[in-house]
Amino acid sequence: MRFATVSSIDLSTRVNRKAETVRQLFRAGGIRLCYLRQAGIDLYGDAMKFAKIVFLLAGIYGLVVIAPLYFLEGAVVAQSGKVVNHPEFYYGFAGVTLAWQIGFLLISTDPVRYRLLMFAACVENLSFVAAIAVLFAQGRVDMTMVFGAAGDFVLLCLFVAAIVSTRGQRYATDAGS
Repeated sequence: MRFATVSSIDLSTRVNRKAETVRQLFRAGGIRLCYLRQAGIDLYGDAMKFAKIVFLLAGIYGLVVIAPLYFLEGAVVAQSGKVVNHPEFYYGFAGVTLAWQIGFLLISTDPVRYRLLMFAACVENLSFVAAIAVLFAQGRVDMTMVFGAAGDFVLLCLFVAAIVSTRGQRYATDAGS
């Protein structure tokens, strides 16, 4: 018990010292990445971890949700009560969406290098969320689709946070120079 208390105090002291260093740098007129590294704060690693996790989880989640659509056309028709008049649109949606899930997995391998793709990923999510919002307002879709779009809205917010967190970072190959 005593060992845990000592290490907790030690950790708290280190965190407080780093926080004070950051406060001093803010007062001095701004923070530069090199100053944060000198203070022992690794924003680059944390930003990379966050973006990697967000896009990895989004890609895995999307593969799990979208891939079965290829085999569930009948179940979708039975649930909605509407016939798929244009199967090319149904399977086209499934294919394009599945391709984006692979894109999310690609972004997760090196978020800084593929940062520009993050903007396209935001457009992909925003287009679906906006379309469902308009269609719901017109009474053309039910709440089930709104709940599906809510998941995409959460991903959109996380993608924007990943874009912001990787701002100003350099490619992994440029980090040493």
